[in-house]
Formats: sequence, structure tokens, C-alpha cells
Amino acid sequence: LLKRPTLQDFMLLSRRFAIQSGLASQWAIDVIEAVESEGGLASMVCADTIEDAARIARLRPNIVLVESPALIGAGGRDETARQEIARVNQVVWEIDPRIRVLHGAGIQSGQDVYDVIAAGSQATGSTSGIILAQDPAAKLDEMIHAVRSAWDDTHR
Repeated sequence: LLKRPTLQDFMLLSRRFAIQSGLASQWAIDVIEAVESEGGLASMVCADTIEDAARIARLRPNIVLVESPALIGAGGRDETARQEIARVNQVVWEIDPRIRVLHGAGIQSGQDVYDVIAAGSQATGSTSGIILAQDPAAKLDEMIHAVRSAWDDTHR
């Protein structure tokens, strides 16, 4: 790793260590083998600023997940925050256009999902918005439908 400090080498060595040391459960080993049988490992790294997203993109992960700490658990984005999505995407894709850029944090409703996807995010996610909902299954369904609607509306 010291001779070739790449994210891919780090992930491969971490996997080898977890398996050889006995830290990985059989379930985890089964998941690793299933992923490898489909073509290999994917990496996702979180960033909380546009500068962090750029630094992380230089490591060439498969996915950069951008989450502003100020939005985590808060819900809603103003116009400035929605415009930041396009700026982050541009910075990451100038480094490597193959990197998928996801934007999370503040996702509490289907409308939040719609707004983030419509603003240019390739995907999003939510934890507190779903688990704290009165009906988590209904909230998840609402969010899934919002992804489809936003994608359809912006890619016609």
C-alpha cells in the first residue's frame, strides 16, 4: 500500500486483512464473493464540501456521496444548495467523468428527493427521513416514485 497508495489497493488489502484475520463473517465473505463474481468491488467515499469532493475524486472512487453536515437530518434545500449540486458535479466530472455523484443529507420527503435529482444528482438517499417517518414503508415508496418522476421530467 505504501508503494502504490490507491483507493483500489487500500480496498483490496482491507478485504484480504478482514478475511485472513477472521474479522469478516461468513455473510460478509459471501457478499464479497458475489460482488467479485459480477465484476469486482465498488467504492463510495463521502465528502462534505466541494473541496473534499475534488480531493476524493482524484482518488478515483466509483461514487462520491456529497452530504453537507448542515443539512443532515434537517430536510429541504434552498436554491443556493440546489445550485451547489451542479457545481460539485462539474468539479468531480472535470477530474473523472466516470465517477457517479450522489447528493444526500436533508432528504426527508419525496419532494426533497425530486428536487435533488432534478438539480442534477445521479442518485440520493435518506436514513432519518425514512426511519423516523410514521410509516417508513410508505415514505420509502414516496421517495422511490419521486426519483422516477424527477428522472423522467429532466431526461425527456
